[in-house]
Amino acid sequence: MNPGFILGPVLVASNGSSEQLLKEFLSGKAPGVPKINLCVVDVRDVAECHLKVLASSNSNGKRYICSAESLWMSDMTGILRKDKRVRDLLDEVNHERKADNRKSIEELGLQYRSPKESIIDMGYSSIKFGAVPDKINQK
Repeated sequence: MNPGFILGPVLVASNGSSEQLLKEFLSGKAPGVPKINLCVVDVRDVAECHLKVLASSNSNGKRYICSAESLWMSDMTGILRKDKRVRDLLDEVNHERKADNRKSIEELGLQYRSPKESIIDMGYSSIKFGAVPDKINQK
């Protein structure tokens, strides 16, 4: 399953990348809106896609792109600024959230990678596959 930038309602308080990005824009802490276009998908559609893959006898070993459409970040911020419910949530900005992952560690034996490793690997792979320009090796 290869989802785009996941948006939609959250089930628990968390600090996911989608939420963090939206908080930055809503709080006015972002110095501006970068001219970035993202393939976006609703979390409910990602869940449905997972269920359909599990139920399908033809999906074994296949990869599925899970994305509804693409949006510019400026379009996303415009949508948010027009929605009264979102504006009313500004009190939640800068509220730190913690997640208890003990169950997945203890029961499933997961050993999570450090966020530092994930961020660095995401940056390098984004450059490698052309999603971000390679400013060091440009010719």
